[in-house]
Amino acid sequence: HNKMVKNEDGLHPMMKCEDPQLEDFEMALSLFIHFLEILACPLPDYDIPVAHATHHGIQTILAVIAREKRGTSLVVWDHGVLWRERLRAISGFRGFPLFARNALIGLNRLCVHVVFDNADCVVPCCETNVSWEAWMGSLRGNNRLEVMMRRKIFPVINGMETNRFVVLRDNEAVLPTVVMLSHVYELKGVKDAIQAAAIIVNVYKLTKYRLKIYGSLDKDVAYTSECRDLISSNNLGSNVFLCGFGNAKIVLTEGWIFLNSSLSEGLPLALGEAGLAGLPVVCTDVGGSKEVVTGPDGVFGAIVPPRRPDKLAIAQLEVMAMLGPIEKLVRGDNVENAKEMEASYTFLDFQDKQEVDWINRMEKVRTLRRKVGMKFREHVQRYFTAKRYIDEH
Repeated sequence: HNKMVKNEDGLHPMMKCEDPQLEDFEMALSLFIHFLEILACPLPDYDIPVAHATHHGIQTILAVIAREKRGTSLVVWDHGVLWRERLRAISGFRGFPLFARNALIGLNRLCVHVVFDNADCVVPCCETNVSWEAWMGSLRGNNRLEVMMRRKIFPVINGMETNRFVVLRDNEAVLPTVVMLSHVYELKGVKDAIQAAAIIVNVYKLTKYRLKIYGSLDKDVAYTSECRDLISSNNLGSNVFLCGFGNAKIVLTEGWIFLNSSLSEGLPLALGEAGLAGLPVVCTDVGGSKEVVTGPDGVFGAIVPPRRPDKLAIAQLEVMAMLGPIEKLVRGDNVENAKEMEASYTFLDFQDKQEVDWINRMEKVRTLRRKVGMKFREHVQRYFTAKRYIDEH
């Protein structure tokens, strides 16, 4: 510690990193006024039996007040973990001074504690959220509070309208094509997907590879511009396409597989929609993704860590070429499949092969790859129906 203390005040330089000035306090105060404006909203004149909040953020404080004044029951339904996303967003934003950002983070943390402490029931959309909610509700580690918090958490896995999507093999692209349904902004890890495409095209030399990204291009214009620059700098103009909005029911059927490169998720329904379209998937291990794409016999594609374009690239090649563990999902289903899978290959067997060898392998196992997609479709139809979701609620 003595070696670290070098300045005249006897304090480590990091201790003065905030160094708030009067204008920093004014900025923090204006932020507090803005975010707490919800407190100015009057409660209705009639009693409210139940307040159903869609997250545990600052706005839910109004429901806490209704609970205290009117005896309203408070149900908190969490899709993602809003506190986690707020922390990421505020920490990475450089438009406010550090003191104001830390103060705003503190306000959000306090509101999360107040909401969870007063909630009668917390309903996350996936099992993964439970540990986050227990930790936040425990004041970050109080064992007694964590036990109390866990008693009020009842996860209900998301459901969807499973009859909206159909399998249209006639619409499948001729070239090896990967489809994403993702708005283009930082949290969706689109840059990682583009960098993975660069590895596939420029390192493994699969120049026929195509990545089509469907979603808003206006959510973060600066990030979209950076994505375009990344495509250009890696000479991917003929391989990666930012397509804007598309009809999910149609564009999904163009793909050989589906890709989700998110850095954070709740329970991503897009993965289920891909399954309903009959596509195997490659996704990052965030939020409830694993809960969607894993069945009793294994993963309907591949799961990789977030922020790893190298692993994202290899996983796409493995799934399209049916290399490695994915073959277990279709091994021995019938005589034809058994013969097809007699020669079991891994990525290492193919990593130095020419593009023509990769394409031949992908086309040879087309039927098996589609069979994985159909198994995934059956899985989604069985476990992720809207009826089951409504009944559990």
